[in-house]
Amino acid sequence: MPAEIANAGSWCDFSDPICANYYGQNAVGSTLFDMFIDKTHQNIYQNKWIPQSANEIANNLRLNNALLSSKVQITPWVNKNDKLYQTDLAIVLDVSGSMINAINNIKNKLDSFTTSLFNSYWDTRIALVGFSDDDPASPYVAKVLTDFTYSSGAIKSNIADINPTPNTGGDDPEAQIAGLMAAMNNLSWRQGAQKKILVISDAAPKNPDPIYGRWTKEQIAKKALELDPVSISYENPPRITEWQSLIDMYANYFSSSTNGVRVNGTYSYKPEEILSALGSMNTLPVAAINGPSVGYLNEPISFSAGDSYDPDSSIKQYSWIVIMMAHGI
Repeated sequence: MPAEIANAGSWCDFSDPICANYYGQNAVGSTLFDMFIDKTHQNIYQNKWIPQSANEIANNLRLNNALLSSKVQITPWVNKNDKLYQTDLAIVLDVSGSMINAINNIKNKLDSFTTSLFNSYWDTRIALVGFSDDDPASPYVAKVLTDFTYSSGAIKSNIADINPTPNTGGDDPEAQIAGLMAAMNNLSWRQGAQKKILVISDAAPKNPDPIYGRWTKEQIAKKALELDPVSISYENPPRITEWQSLIDMYANYFSSSTNGVRVNGTYSYKPEEILSALGSMNTLPVAAINGPSVGYLNEPISFSAGDSYDPDSSIKQYSWIVIMMAHGI
């Protein structure tokens, strides 16, 4: 490459069966192959990666070539619907002892994992929240490990530092609700960005939460909707025994009540399985309402959902849920 663009990145889509040779190397390749063909090369490359790569090359030229610095123009990245994609993605990760193998699988492919996470949208920030349990052997109940960042290095470093305590957690219910609330309360979410949480865990949450606020699943769903909203999605293996089926029950509840998705994986929690869940999350429609946040009795208010969009299609129908709240003294 010319020296001016020696640091340019790769825009080979993670699930491209040709460019990334994904179809031939992975057990879940056939599913992702179908997903990729459904998206088509035109949607992925012409409408997404080509504008992004052009901007990155132009920026490198502007920074490193004095003769061209005043002649190179950087433009916003827009999708086929002329909407600027912004995404804040929080990974809420179970760090209890039963997740040792899963976390090691992620660590073994950190480069491809973080690269694919940051390439999932045009303007993507990633945050990492860990949760465990309230037993004395656990390192913490819930903790923000990385606030939203554009730095893949920060995410890689914090995942690499996770060392689950052996013989803690098991598959008994854990402090997942505390982890979700830590993500929603303590991260610097951007106004107007698509807000997503991906939960990676092998256990159901304790309901209510064991320590912080005694939060319930209903409070989590309410908080998610209040935040613009935040969609909560899950990637976990289906369970068979009755007590383990609680995992599926809560995953279905949170994903359905917050417009998230639920994707079945395996007990290996391979990065490519997690990223297949992310691919499903990225095609969900986004509801955006502009208007006043406060209204008064008998006074009209005006608001619009005109900024709502669907990343891979067009909006066909709007529906409304009106919630009336009264505050007294």
